[in-house]
Amino acid sequence: MISDYPSPKEDWSNEIVEYEMNLVESVAKELRSMRSLIPKKERLERQEAFVRGQVNDDVEIIRKQELEIRTLSNLSSLEVLNENDGVPAGCVIGVVNETLSVFLKTQGTIDVDAEREKLKKKIEDIKKMHDNLSRTMSASGYKEKVKSNVHQDNVARLASYLQELCSLEEVSQHLGLERANDSF
Repeated sequence: MISDYPSPKEDWSNEIVEYEMNLVESVAKELRSMRSLIPKKERLERQEAFVRGQVNDDVEIIRKQELEIRTLSNLSSLEVLNENDGVPAGCVIGVVNETLSVFLKTQGTIDVDAEREKLKKKIEDIKKMHDNLSRTMSASGYKEKVKSNVHQDNVARLASYLQELCSLEEVSQHLGLERANDSF
């Protein structure tokens, strides 16, 4: 006799835990991808990392799941910074989402020009997505054809793109300052 394939039950899902784990996964993934930017000798060593968030709930999740992020990212330490804290010196910078930025401490030198090129490309991609969504939303008949919840999602997505652009611009400015300090 063959039994039915188990179907998911509503009781099995927990959206809060799923959100937390997606956030942890995103932070760990960004930190791991940043390791490829540092010199080969340093990649295998455990690095220090910092996370700066703008939303208190996300910051609390990061604090609560610090061990998991350190383990998944092979870090020696993970420090959560306040929104008002400055960017730590000697760090490779990454943007996880519109509210979270991560910083990976390096002992060696960072190729600032390569970092700026990557940031420039990322900024261009986000600007392109923002422009496409803006164009779609400003098309004639958009409000009549689209449901209100879709419209609200698109407005939230536009705000998210703008916030992420601000974060990336800040990172770009920091790289410019770091480059100026290296020239002295």
